[in-house]
Amino acid sequence: MIGTLVRAAPRAPILWLSATAVTAVALAAAIIGDDGALVALQLSIVALAAAAVFVLEEPPLPAVPVSKAHRRVLLLAAGLPVLGLVWLALLRLGGVDAHEAGALTLQLATVTALSLAAGSVTPVALAFCCGRLIFGPGYFPAGTEAAGWSGATGWWAGAACAGLLWLAVTSRD
Repeated sequence: MIGTLVRAAPRAPILWLSATAVTAVALAAAIIGDDGALVALQLSIVALAAAAVFVLEEPPLPAVPVSKAHRRVLLLAAGLPVLGLVWLALLRLGGVDAHEAGALTLQLATVTALSLAAGSVTPVALAFCCGRLIFGPGYFPAGTEAAGWSGATGWWAGAACAGLLWLAVTSRD
């Protein structure tokens, strides 16, 4: 059954978004350096969240007699580890340290959970980008700002949990 669901998921946009994120981080790291790579990593958060949303976009499969929640769990179980490997490669390409990687990964988890729950990355991406501009590095750290970011981690973790709860509610038949 999981093979049928995976084959039905749209792979082209997922691969395109992942490849775009990898290319952007690699080019930014090579051309601009570490600061450019960190900005590219934050932008790649939006691309990977969009790819995760595509994982859940399945055509109607009348031959698969499972609930919507069960189908979503199977699709996410198959798709998220692959996107996780892409994220690890992006962190490696960006050359970030452990503090930066932790902050960026929490941001990725939050943006992805909220995007999956909303069924679209657009409103979450707009809020994420506007928040970076409005609230600045205190809540959206990049680079050396990530080391002093401990006050915002609770807000990000709470938002990620709210997104997962929202996803669970919207996954009911």
